[in-house]
Amino acid sequence: MNIELRHSYYSSVLILVNDNSEKWKKLAIENKLRKIRKIMTYDKFEAVYNKDDLINEITSKFDLYIFDASIRSKKYSHVISKIKKHNKNFTTLQLNEDNFVEDVDKATRKAFADLNKGSTHSIPIGFLNLGKEKLYDNIQQATKRMLEFYEQKNVSVVSINLRYMSMTIPLYIHALKNIIHPGYY
Repeated sequence: MNIELRHSYYSSVLILVNDNSEKWKKLAIENKLRKIRKIMTYDKFEAVYNKDDLINEITSKFDLYIFDASIRSKKYSHVISKIKKHNKNFTTLQLNEDNFVEDVDKATRKAFADLNKGSTHSIPIGFLNLGKEKLYDNIQQATKRMLEFYEQKNVSVVSINLRYMSMTIPLYIHALKNIIHPGYY
């Protein structure tokens, strides 16, 4: 039995543009880019989310933050640090009307090559002693209940890994909130 864990898209995206957010909103709506939840100018973003608690709230709300490359990165370095603090993702794109749909689509696709990166949380779910017979069966048994729990809670499991410490192997599960990929075990 092979456990294949994969999630292919971000579920919510915020795009911060330099100017004319209505043009980009119209393009997103016309092309049915459903993952994009909000498009706004960075100046408006700064005006609305000007307090620390508001910035914390907005930087924990979306899975991916896309910054227009024409915005000077020095302007939003404090926002990037908040995004990282909440284990969310960000990227910069050179936005233009001709390639907008393709570029945003590429940026919003995500296949976990590094399975630990991008998980919203990591929790220990059990310990396995070294030298036990049928180690794979023990891992499968330990994770089965947690996988069922995450499925009920609409959480997509990104990876299951072992972390070696002394003579005991703790078993961790990495997951994404509010996203489920059916048939992952």
